[in-house]
Amino acid sequence: KFNYYNNVSLTQGTISDKISIPALARESTPQPVVLVSRSELRQPVEAGQEFTITVSFQNLGNAALKSPVATFTPSDGLTIAGGSSSFLLDDIGGKKTGTVRLKLKANATIASPAQSLGVELKFNYYNNVSLTQGTISDKISIPALARESTPQPVVLV
Repeated sequence: KFNYYNNVSLTQGTISDKISIPALARESTPQPVVLVSRSELRQPVEAGQEFTITVSFQNLGNAALKSPVATFTPSDGLTIAGGSSSFLLDDIGGKKTGTVRLKLKANATIASPAQSLGVELKFNYYNNVSLTQGTISDKISIPALARESTPQPVVLV
């Protein structure tokens, strides 16, 4: 008779089923380009004149501009009527345009025909990774007649 014993020992273990898959890296997209323009003025602004212009912000990119805020800084010969120089716009979608109507007044004395309106637009946009803040700055020219307004005549009674 032949006795054959096979001693096999089993040990308890774990098998890992985690497979490492590299994440696809998302490249961030650049800040959208915004074109700033103003409505046409029929003639140069005269001293003391009040006038309204529309400033347009054309989003040339595909990403929407979220919560855009426009801030305007007039040159020395101009003031913004109403006291506020910052304006909240509605979101501006990709390839869309947002506008702000501004009421301006020329000062009684305009020393230079080269008047301007500084423009800054701050906004948020999704850059394929996260919501990011963007800013654009520009300067809009406002043609003016450089001269003083005629004062009211003095009347002696």
